[in-house]
Amino acid sequence: MLEDILYKLSRKVLPLSLYRSFSRSFLGREKGWKRIETYLATFEFYRNQEVDFTGCRVAEVGSGDQYYTAFFFLDAGAKEVLLVEPTLTPNLEKLSAELARFNHHTSKQIKLDAVMGRIFCYRDLSEIPAEFDFRTGLMFSYLVLEHFRDIETFFLHTRRLLKPKGLSCNIVDLSDHTYHLLAKYGFLRPLAVKRRLYHLRYSDRIFTS
Repeated sequence: MLEDILYKLSRKVLPLSLYRSFSRSFLGREKGWKRIETYLATFEFYRNQEVDFTGCRVAEVGSGDQYYTAFFFLDAGAKEVLLVEPTLTPNLEKLSAELARFNHHTSKQIKLDAVMGRIFCYRDLSEIPAEFDFRTGLMFSYLVLEHFRDIETFFLHTRRLLKPKGLSCNIVDLSDHTYHLLAKYGFLRPLAVKRRLYHLRYSDRIFTS
C-alpha cells in the first residue's frame, strides 16, 4: 500500500528525471514487473484472444524496454514483430542477453540469427514506415492506451497499419488502485469513499513530460 501511494505521489509532483530515478529505486515498481514472467503473462493475454500468429506481422504498442514479448510472438509463429516503445532503443547486446534468458526460461533453443531482422523497434507509431501500411495483421497493447493523451492518433495509425480483416486487441486499465488499497482498511476507508486523494490519479504533468 505504501509503495503504491508513494508511486502515485511521485508521478504527480516530481520532475520526470526524478520520477524515473524513484521508480527504478528499491521503493519503485520496476523491480517487480521487469521480469520475463511479467511479459509471459502479457503474451498469454494476447494468445488467449484465440488469434493465429502463424506467418503474421504483429505490432505491440507500449511494449516496454524489453524483447521478451517479441520472442514469444516469433516462437508462436509470427513472421515479424514491430515493437513501439519510446524507451526501447535497438541494442544487439540486450537482444542477445534477453534471448538467452528467454531460452533458459522456456527451454527453447532459438538462435540469435533466427530473430535478427525480424524485430523492428520504433519510438512512436508515427515512425513506422509506409511500407508496413495495410500489411500488419495484429496489433496489441497491454495497459497502455490509458496513458495516451491523444487516443485518436492510436486509432488513426491502427487504421493505417492493419491489413483488411486485421485485428487490434487492447486491454485498458482505468481503475485507481490506491482506492482499492485504501478501501481494505476500515480507518482509511473514508479517504476512499470521499475521494480525498482523487487529485493523485493523473495529472497533465504525466502527459507533458
